[in-house]
Amino acid sequence: MKGLVQLAIAALLDHAAYRVGTEYLTYYTFQDAVHEMVRFGPRDKAALRAEVLDMAAAYSVPLDDENLVVNRNDRTIHVDVQYQKAIEVFPAYSRPWHFEWTFDVVQHGVRLR
Repeated sequence: MKGLVQLAIAALLDHAAYRVGTEYLTYYTFQDAVHEMVRFGPRDKAALRAEVLDMAAAYSVPLDDENLVVNRNDRTIHVDVQYQKAIEVFPAYSRPWHFEWTFDVVQHGVRLR
């Protein structure tokens, strides 16, 4: 009986680690894809915003327009992203997790319009 309880606890912990780990993998993959797109993608601010929001939908990231900031000057693009996603840590128990990141991309030899 004691072994069954330990097995059930281990299964619950494995489930939680899998769910949280999967969301963090999505977070880092999405972050990397956006960083690459900003470095090599469109230069227009509106096009960048649209691309990031499209990528968020493709990665199942619940990113709203008001939680995305894209600014630029002559050679630097600043991107600020934040979102919350409910993760089912244990069966029938979800917890909201806050994800956010910021980066600046410097475009060398390119003048943005």
